[in-house]
Amino acid sequence: MKHLTAILLLTFAFNATSQTISTEAPSVSASAVTVPKNSFQIESAVTFGSNTEFSPYKSYTFGMPTALFRFGLFEKLELRATGTFNIFHNDLFIDPTRYKVRDIGIGAKYEILNKPEGKTQMAVIAHFNFWNQNDETKAASFIYALNHNFNDKHSLGFNAGARIDWWSSVNLLSVNTSFNSSLIYNFCATDKITLFGE
Repeated sequence: MKHLTAILLLTFAFNATSQTISTEAPSVSASAVTVPKNSFQIESAVTFGSNTEFSPYKSYTFGMPTALFRFGLFEKLELRATGTFNIFHNDLFIDPTRYKVRDIGIGAKYEILNKPEGKTQMAVIAHFNFWNQNDETKAASFIYALNHNFNDKHSLGFNAGARIDWWSSVNLLSVNTSFNSSLIYNFCATDKITLFGE
């Protein structure tokens, strides 16, 4: 059984004007909103995963931190970059604790729909992970994101996507395709506090 927990560390947004920030970390779901043109936003989270398949031996992974960098290239297009520093621990290994930089990648998000008078936003995201320390695995992912604001307090988000991981050597090509979806509910308790369930 695998467990994944994410905790928000920090979110920075650099912009000359005041604005509402749309974040994606620590959430698994991606928002359907891009950052404004010429804005730069950094999001970071801590992740923890455990595997009890070989109990009583311990196996877990810390992502400390995972990072997402977002830059608004145009009004409806943002460039994205990701990376994480992972700590792996497995009691079955002679050297049980290992440290790796993983999931270094680049991508883009494009807003399909986001009208000021509308309540619905849609976007598509394409991302390519091109480097993992001591690992030849690469990955490409494609996500469709939808947000609907019912009113000032309640909103609902939906993601559907696919991820292709591949690893190759001289005589071998291994490919793994996974499909995922998520649903997220947001409740705006105050101007500065938003609660969500995913």
